[in-house]
Amino acid sequence: MYQENYYNTKIIDCHSHFLPKMDDGSKSIDESIEMLLETKRQGINEICSTSHFYPNNESPESFKERREKAIASLKEAIKELNIEVPNIFIGAEAYFYVGIGSSKRIKECMIEGTHYLLLEMPFMEWSKVEYEEVILLMENFGITPIIAHINRYINYGNNLKYIKKLQKEGCLLQLNSEYFIDKKTERKAVKFVKKGLVDLIGSDMHNTTSRPQTLGKTIRIIMNKCGQSYIDKLEKNARKVFNEATRIL
Repeated sequence: MYQENYYNTKIIDCHSHFLPKMDDGSKSIDESIEMLLETKRQGINEICSTSHFYPNNESPESFKERREKAIASLKEAIKELNIEVPNIFIGAEAYFYVGIGSSKRIKECMIEGTHYLLLEMPFMEWSKVEYEEVILLMENFGITPIIAHINRYINYGNNLKYIKKLQKEGCLLQLNSEYFIDKKTERKAVKFVKKGLVDLIGSDMHNTTSRPQTLGKTIRIIMNKCGQSYIDKLEKNARKVFNEATRIL
C-alpha cells in the first residue's frame, strides 16, 4: 500500500471490484472493507462498484440479485464497524457479445440512476461487427458506453482506430491506473491523456495485493506530467457521469 500524502480529488473511481464474492475481485467482507479504506486514504472520496457481468453465465436478474446480497452484507459490516468509507455507486462491467446492441436487458447493468454502461470489449482485433454493435447499443437504448480499460485493446490490430471512432460517436474512454503506474507504459499513458483519449480513469482494483488501489498515485502522476487543467477535465467528466447516479452508501 502507498504511504504518500494524497490530496482529496473530485475524480471518481469509476471501475472497481470490491463487492465481496461477486467475481474475481474481493474474496471477503474484510478484504472489501480494507479496499475501501485504502481508497479513502488515497484521497478518493467516491467509487463505483463494477462487478463483472458475463451474459453467457447468468441473466441480468440473477446478477442483480447476487449484487444486492453483497451490498447488504457490506453495508451491515460498515455500519457495525462505524467506519468512514468513500461514497459508493453501483454498476457493472458488462462483457461485450454479438447481439448486445439489440438486447434491452443490458440496460439492467447501467450505472444506477444514469444512462452510462461500463463495457468490456473483446481481447482480440475488432472489426466492423464490434463497432456497429456498440453504435446500436447507443441508438436503440440511449446508452452511453464507457469503454473499459482501453489500454488492454490497443495492441490488437487496428483497435485504436475503432476506439477513436467510438469516442467521436459519443462513447467515453476509460484508462486503468495500472497503465500509469507501470514504468514501461507510463509515458504512453500520459500521451493518451494529453491527446484527449482518456475521458475517465479507474483503478480496476480487485484486491489488496496483486491488484490494489493505485488511483491516488495515478492522479499525482497526471498532475505532475500533464498539469491541473487535465485533472480538471477528468473531474468534470466524472461529475457528468455520476451527477445523477444513485448513491447506495
